[in-house]
Amino acid sequence: MEADIRTTPDRPYGRVRIPRSHRRVMLVLLTGAQGLSGYPIGRAAMTGSGSVYLILARLERLGWVSSEWETPSPPPDGSGRRRFYELTPEGRRRVLEVLGLGEDSNHG
Repeated sequence: MEADIRTTPDRPYGRVRIPRSHRRVMLVLLTGAQGLSGYPIGRAAMTGSGSVYLILARLERLGWVSSEWETPSPPPDGSGRRRFYELTPEGRRRVLEVLGLGEDSNHG
């Protein structure tokens, strides 16, 4: 069964199917890699930069993702300050749930 995205308090991803781009971003975040900013998340998820930031903002509003700005600011190479994203403990649990990858699915 596919997960969905119509937000309600008990089902933040409601009854509409979760778009492939959202699922790919969630999978990248599940890696737990350090220093994940929007650009590498978008590249790994094969999602355009405009979409990846909207997806990350939605996940952050749901409390599934936390973010923090890079320090110091700006980096010496002049590339601009980056914002790093990671799943919260609740976000990890919920992402595993909506993607059908729950912790219990590995036990038979």
